[in-house]
Amino acid sequence: MTVDQLQLLIMYLGINLWLLIPAMSHCNKIEKRPFVKLFWFVMMILLNILGVLLYWLSHNSKNLKSSKDDFKMEQDLLFTGLVMAYELLSFPMIVSLENNKLIMMCLLASLILGFINHFLIVREASLLYLFIPFIQVACIVSANILTVSNDYRIIILVVVISILNEYPVDFSKKFAFFPLFLYMAITSSVMFLRDQATYMETLIFVIRNSITYIVVVGAFYLGRKHILLNKKLQIMTKELREKNQKIEEISLLKERSRMAREIHDTLGHTLTGAIIQLEAAKKLIYIDQDKTLLAIEKTQQITRDGFLEVKRAIHALRPVLIEDGNLKDALEALFEKVENDCHVVIDRHIKGDGPIEAASKVSLYRIIQESITNSIRHGQASRIDLSLENKDEHIELTMHDNGLGCETFQEGNGLKGIRERVYSHQGRLDIKSKVNEGFHLRVFIPK
Repeated sequence: MTVDQLQLLIMYLGINLWLLIPAMSHCNKIEKRPFVKLFWFVMMILLNILGVLLYWLSHNSKNLKSSKDDFKMEQDLLFTGLVMAYELLSFPMIVSLENNKLIMMCLLASLILGFINHFLIVREASLLYLFIPFIQVACIVSANILTVSNDYRIIILVVVISILNEYPVDFSKKFAFFPLFLYMAITSSVMFLRDQATYMETLIFVIRNSITYIVVVGAFYLGRKHILLNKKLQIMTKELREKNQKIEEISLLKERSRMAREIHDTLGHTLTGAIIQLEAAKKLIYIDQDKTLLAIEKTQQITRDGFLEVKRAIHALRPVLIEDGNLKDALEALFEKVENDCHVVIDRHIKGDGPIEAASKVSLYRIIQESITNSIRHGQASRIDLSLENKDEHIELTMHDNGLGCETFQEGNGLKGIRERVYSHQGRLDIKSKVNEGFHLRVFIPK
């Protein structure tokens, strides 16, 4: 080994200490076994860059939290391998020549710039980030020309690949041809001026080396592009999985809310009818036993029907009246039942035969059912005027009762459920009430 080679080796070993820091930091962070951690520390200190390369190879894609960490480790692994190849290829270039000091400076400059770019330069935030690749290529091409030999031109490919490893795919695609043009232009000139080569020899040299360069660099470019696409796909898949999980959670909450409204609406309607029948039975028990018995039987029937509705709501089914017929028929059956059970007159006007979505049918049925329950239970109404119009662009529901009314009212589960149902269809809800003027409700649901 020559003195110059020894000097270069010492400089390389010193520069390579830069590689030990991230590898040791990574080992200290993820390795829980003290003996294994000590083993890798000793390996990296004794073997230098070879120890770092072995460490990255053994830990590639292990103990990672994200695809981003995985890609960074692969980038570090490839960078370490390219640095090792660069150093092994550059040693024979230092021979007993008069200008070997200049060759050494070019080699060291190109290597140090690679380290700076990999570890220090902030991406997109520095102009130096854009200029470093061109300076690196100029240094290594100069070193290659100064050796007066074509045996070491592969080192140019190593430098170019290390640059492509650091930069985005779009930049790499534009940059990749610069080293080829620079090297071929300088080499062709040197062959003419210094080596007295013929045109044919020069042409063959250019074609042969251009093909080699394009194949090697093109293969790396396509491979890296494929890896990047896979990483993006992994990240997108992970994000999609997380979003799907959130959507499932939201859907579950909505379903729970819907179930709560279904049960509340059914129980409220059922219990209101049952209470009215029991109050009638209480008043008639000492006057007319037959009517008392009839009221109790009605209470039993109301309770049974309500229980069936609750069971159907729990099983996420539509109300039985909706399932057995259209909305108009279901509402007529509801009105008849309310009038018989609760002794309330319902003056209804249902217009329009246009199609209505199944979800809108259920919502309208439940809104009307809950509104009737509120009018009877809270407003003590004896008459309810209802208008339902199925128009071309929307469905309009209007309800007004002759109940007690109020100036201010607190929105309980019933009104909250009505509002949620209307808003779930991007509809509009208007509620008004005054003392002794009853309760007024107006709903618009778009089609």
